[in-house]
Amino acid sequence: MSGLILEIYDGNKKAAEREIKQFLREFENGISNNIESSMISELNKAEIDNCIVLCDDVYKALRLAEYYRIATNNAYNPYLYRISSEIWGFSGDKITPPQLFPPEKARIDELLINTNGGLEFSEKNGVYSVKKTADISVDLGGIAKGYAADRCAEIARRNKVTSAFMSIAGEVRVIGENKSKKRPFIVGITDPRYNET
Repeated sequence: MSGLILEIYDGNKKAAEREIKQFLREFENGISNNIESSMISELNKAEIDNCIVLCDDVYKALRLAEYYRIATNNAYNPYLYRISSEIWGFSGDKITPPQLFPPEKARIDELLINTNGGLEFSEKNGVYSVKKTADISVDLGGIAKGYAADRCAEIARRNKVTSAFMSIAGEVRVIGENKSKKRPFIVGITDPRYNET
């Protein structure tokens, strides 16, 4: 994931940094729709009833996404990739300009048909897999950074880190206090309505 800032002040700093970077590389290679061989890309290409084996973090992120889809009654929905890529142009490394006019309602309705789930999850003997039961298309972009940031904080704590600032593409996690400045961490948020011109 691009946009990584790691400031680790104690604990097994080198080991934590190495494990965090390795986790992020593997996680991005598993969930990215921009990587043709990623696990999520393979899932999106799979036929209905075919099982796809996932690493534990991709599996857990997908389970979490499904949990939030159900809990929010589809307000959060990880199955909108066809809409975001075909109608709004967010796909691959290229972002194509959206249409000048809203798409036809019939086209939107067609793409919304398989957005109410359609996965069966399985975990047997430490092997995680998922099977499509409908022609869905997954995009974990709405949950991936938060999941990754939480996992990075877990990795840091496991390495006895008690003071750290981490930003994963803008998703911030802090642990303890800023030992280098001997005070709590200060995190600023820019007001999107404020124009500095």
